[in-house]
Amino acid sequence: MTTTRLAFAHSNFAVNRRVYESMFEENKQQMRRLGDIIRLSKNPTSTYIYNFVLLGDPALRLSYPRYKIEITEINALDPAESDTLGAMSELRVKGKITGVNGQTMNDFNGFVYPKFFDKKSRFKTLANDGASVAANFSYFSKLIYRGKASVKNGLFEFNFIIPKDIAYQFGKTKLSLYAFDTIQNTDAGGYFNDLVVGGFDENAEADTKGPDIEMYLNEPDFQSGDYSSPNPIVYAKLYDPQGIHFLGQSIGRDITLTLSGPQEGHFYLNEYYQPALDAFDKGTLTFQLHNLPDGNYKLTVKAWDLHNNSSEKEIQFVIDTDARLQITSLKNSPNPFSGSTNIYFQHNQPNKTLGVTVDIFNQFGAHIKSMTKDLMSSGTSSLPFEWDGTNQTGYRAPAGLYVYQVSITNEAGDRFTAGQKLILLPVKE
Repeated sequence: MTTTRLAFAHSNFAVNRRVYESMFEENKQQMRRLGDIIRLSKNPTSTYIYNFVLLGDPALRLSYPRYKIEITEINALDPAESDTLGAMSELRVKGKITGVNGQTMNDFNGFVYPKFFDKKSRFKTLANDGASVAANFSYFSKLIYRGKASVKNGLFEFNFIIPKDIAYQFGKTKLSLYAFDTIQNTDAGGYFNDLVVGGFDENAEADTKGPDIEMYLNEPDFQSGDYSSPNPIVYAKLYDPQGIHFLGQSIGRDITLTLSGPQEGHFYLNEYYQPALDAFDKGTLTFQLHNLPDGNYKLTVKAWDLHNNSSEKEIQFVIDTDARLQITSLKNSPNPFSGSTNIYFQHNQPNKTLGVTVDIFNQFGAHIKSMTKDLMSSGTSSLPFEWDGTNQTGYRAPAGLYVYQVSITNEAGDRFTAGQKLILLPVKE
């Protein structure tokens, strides 16, 4: 919507207000089309607003959520009776998806995405035009929680901790919700803005421990000091019973990644963090580095909990694109075994196709079985090679000590072989 000639502030304000009134009118079976919204926004008593026109298809409708989201309980109370909450208080919310007539949509199954905003912040326009006057305004600008919860048969619930870093004056906050049915591809929307938050919860438990951090490169079997490709993917799991700072609303409370080595960098990972489903206290992040030169590197991830305690996790890795092919570790599990065992190994040439042969020998050197396949992995860990204790003809080998030998060959023809021992137990009766 725009104007065809000069427009004045009072007519701009009148049209905008009526546009929103027409756009979001309650209790309608179907929301209006764009052409009807603009038509109804023009007050017939004023000729100054006839120059507002719609650029676009008047028959289109905006993408409104089909159903509504209603909050039914806040901390086990009716929302209208909910008590004032402070920083570090736990907020438990229950709700439902409803149709036009208020009935619960029992066939709605999917996810709800809640966002919780601190009290409105006050701002002032810049008045950067010579004839303009600075104007005060306020809106919900500080997001203090974002999550994901399951919706089953039209019902949902979730909980979280209000962070320590909020505005401590008392005032109304806003809980905004969007839900999506993953089976029927329908959605729902709603909000609740009558919850008062302020001050600090004196009953909150004292906490001086930062988040637990698990980190690896490319695959879960990665060990600090292993080889990596020049484009490693960093995976991290974070957990803290009070929740993780990841919204970037508090100065110095960001999730960060520091890279040290031949190439250095400092990265903010807030936007890469994904809270876990139906849990506010844990989540994961994935971040890829690119085109790192050869050398020894150190990665450090730092994160904060909502009580402003921090933790760090460090791992090291090596990039050597010219290194000769090598098996860096070899093991099997379980060992000893009676049913079957899985053979694993680590190598130093990620993102390359390797030919792998596993040979089993008895303690006298006689060949028992051979297994061969090609391996292509993003990291340096192999897929498991399972041995069920049978020989090449499929018969069960006698219990005893065996030696297995793993040979790997890359595309350039380099070959490396390593071996280990295992014990085969008698079959359990």
